[in-house]
Parts: sequence; structure tokens; C-alpha cells
Amino acid sequence: MRTVIFLLFISFCFSTCKKDLYDENNRNLGKEYINQNLKFKIIYNVEEIVFDDFTLSSDTFKYQIMKINDTFFLDNLNEPVLRCETYKREKDSMKWEFVDAYFNKLNTNKFEIIENNNRYLKLSFPISDDVYWNSNAFNTENNSMVHYSKIKVKETTANYFFPNVIVIKNDPVNNIVRERYFEEKYAEKIGLIYMNKIYIDKNAGALRGYKIIFNYLKHE
Repeated sequence: MRTVIFLLFISFCFSTCKKDLYDENNRNLGKEYINQNLKFKIIYNVEEIVFDDFTLSSDTFKYQIMKINDTFFLDNLNEPVLRCETYKREKDSMKWEFVDAYFNKLNTNKFEIIENNNRYLKLSFPISDDVYWNSNAFNTENNSMVHYSKIKVKETTANYFFPNVIVIKNDPVNNIVRERYFEEKYAEKIGLIYMNKIYIDKNAGALRGYKIIFNYLKHE
């Protein structure tokens, strides 16, 4: 009898340890899609279309954005936060101009970005195709439910091949009063390589809002 009890105890301990190891391994799954190396730079080609419902017109702007990982500091929870800087230029031949600073925070179950005093929940860990989350859960903006639409897929751009990419999307809305669309792609060891966001309100054919697309150009 003692032998049976001992064997059951060993079996229970093994299964518990196995489960704990599985949970720990999967709890961190996703951090590889965020690059927090200091002085890491990434440059995007950006196209932005702004709609004006007063003039019933739209303007298209094309420019480049550079993001740089600057410095780490500890927040009020004693957790590391990365300060990042954004720069902008109209074309390759022009100098970069500082735009603003923002912050990102990576921990065991999420990746957040804090910009313009708003906190956005960009990624939820572990990564799974059945996970939905509200990217505006920590700010006062309207709920924005997003999910992983693709996991570990290959992506090719005009000048780069990414062997491991995840894709985040919302449930698109396009009706007579509004159009909402959101998509981001993150590449392993690099971070964000693509963003497409549409935020348009409609009123009897008049449009107010914007469309903006970030396309990866290069990183250093």
C-alpha cells in the first residue's frame, strides 16, 4: 500500500512540475517579437491620407519615420520601461527632425506602449490564435478588440525577408457611419514592420478621419 501511495505521489509531482514548466515556457512566448536593444533604430515609409468633411476633400502625405530605443528607467512599480524617440523627415535627402518621445513596457504577459499620456496594450502573451484583447483597456478611448490573425508566418517586402512574423487585426467595421480597420505585423528580433490603420467617420457622404500605413524600410 505504501508503495502505491509513493508512486502516486511521484506521479503527481512529475505532472505538476511538467505543467509548471509548460506554463512558464509559454507565458513568455512572444517577447522575441519586441526589440528592446538600446540604440536600435527602425525606419518606415509612411503614407497618410487625411479626410476633411468641411471642405469635402482629402490630402495625401508621404514621409519617413525613424524610431530609436533610447534609455531604460524604473517606473513607480520598480519595473523597467524603455524610453524611445520618434523622428520624421519628408524624404531621404532631408535631415531628421525630432517629433516626440514615447515609452514601451514589456513584461511576462503583455507589451504596452505609452504615448501622448495614453497606454495601449499592443501584444498579449502567450501568443495564441484564440486570444482577443482590448488594446484600449488602460486608456479612456473606445474599446478596440484585436486578435492574432496569423502566427509564425513568412513575410517578404521590397528589400527584406522576415522568416517569423505575427499579425494582429481588429474585426473591421465599414458601414454608412464609420470605417474602422487596424492591422499590425511584428517580426522576430525586429519588432513592428507594418501598420495599417483606418479611422473614418461618415456623414451623408462627407468623410472625416484618416488612413495611415507604415511600411518597414530598414533597421540598424
